[in-house]
Amino acid sequence: MNFVQLEHFPIMGVQIRTSNAREAEIGKLWERFMKEGIAGEIPDKADSSVIAFYSNYARDENGEYDFLLGAKVKGVSAVPPGMVLKNAPTSRYAVFRAEPGTPAKVVPELWRKIWAEPRTGDYTRSYQGDFELYRAESPVEIYIAVRD
Repeated sequence: MNFVQLEHFPIMGVQIRTSNAREAEIGKLWERFMKEGIAGEIPDKADSSVIAFYSNYARDENGEYDFLLGAKVKGVSAVPPGMVLKNAPTSRYAVFRAEPGTPAKVVPELWRKIWAEPRTGDYTRSYQGDFELYRAESPVEIYIAVRD
């Protein structure tokens, strides 16, 4: 784990309201995202990466949250029907890198490690907005917004 400071940035894509108790819904949104080619429908993408953005937490990882699957965008001209636009917050982020492997296996393992981290020590989660970053030829990274 390391820490980075990031300025807010816009993310566009499709979104659901879910919780870890209903995590199967996330898999269904991924299936829809891939099957319908939603990444290709997002206008003004900043790059070819895919972002899974967690925000609007009811309380912590045990409550409900919004899950947006999409891409970082630049100069947004319009939001297509069925999509939403949100901003990842300006924050200090703890960055966790998954081991090489299939995302379906390594991402849940990494989240379990993050949830098991003690609530004191190097950081405290802010629950303002977290994201998974998927780039070609690179292990998945999870960015957790932390309190200063």
